Amino acid sequence: MKALQNARLNAPLDIYVKVNSGMNRLGFQPERAQTVWQQLRAMRNVGEMTLMSHFAQADHPEGIGEAMRRIALATEGLQCAYSLSNSAATLWHPQAHYDWVRPGIILYGASPSGQWRDIADTGLKPVMTLSSEIIGVQTLSAGERVGYGGGYSVTQEQRIWHRRGGLCRWLSTAMRRPGRLCWWTVSVPEQ
Repeated sequence: MKALQNARLNAPLDIYVKVNSGMNRLGFQPERAQTVWQQLRAMRNVGEMTLMSHFAQADHPEGIGEAMRRIALATEGLQCAYSLSNSAATLWHPQAHYDWVRPGIILYGASPSGQWRDIADTGLKPVMTLSSEIIGVQTLSAGERVGYGGGYSVTQEQRIWHRRGGLCRWLSTAMRRPGRLCWWTVSVPEQ
């Protein structure tokens, strides 16, 4: 805020003021929102202001209730535009659309829940696909490990398959690792 206040600008900047509604990914705490808003409003370098937040659990039916309560308390009496809805809220929580929505993963035709069936009737289409051939199938015993670093341990006898391109698809989504690959649950038939 100090940098914005002291900046030498030719014209005021339109800004988004983020309130932390429970995701804990940046933003002012709700109890500070009114004070911050008034301080920013008083700055000559600030033009239009929009209040924004991120919903941590908008992919669940009841996932935005607590966040909406926090936002309502934080902004009571403020006259402002709102930008609250991420991809999941854009799809499933129209009551949170307000002035601006911020679709993310749905811009690529993917579902924020990770389940394509959730968006099958929306008209959204994936922007890309990855296809390959199965080049190997094997049965592993309980205790055997799979992948670089042994990132997945088989808990019972399990059939896995390998596909061209260096990726594997296994039977459990429990092995998801941030920053690695996206894994899908797949049944491997006996034949």
